Amino acid sequence: MRAFGVVELQGAGDRVQDAVRDAGHLNGGPAPVRAYVGELLPAVLDGTVNPGKVFDRTVTIDEVPAAYRAMDDRAALKVLISF
Repeated sequence: MRAFGVVELQGAGDRVQDAVRDAGHLNGGPAPVRAYVGELLPAVLDGTVNPGKVFDRTVTIDEVPAAYRAMDDRAALKVLISF
C-alpha cells in the first residue's frame, strides 16, 4: 500500500493483479485500537510486550511534527512518542 491508498503491485503475480482489478476496490483504515488497548497497554507498561519490535523511531512530544514528516518521507514507518 502506498500513500493516498494507491496499491502498488510491482512484481505481483497475474492472479493478484486480476483479483484486485476484478474486485474494483480495496478497503483499509485505522487499526481498531480500542479492541486491543485494554490488553496490550498493560503488557507494554509491565514489559511483557516490547513495542520496539513494532516502532522504528522514538521521539519526544516536541519532536512529533518531525516524526510526521519522517513518516511522510518514508524515513520512518512507526514512531513511538516518549513522554
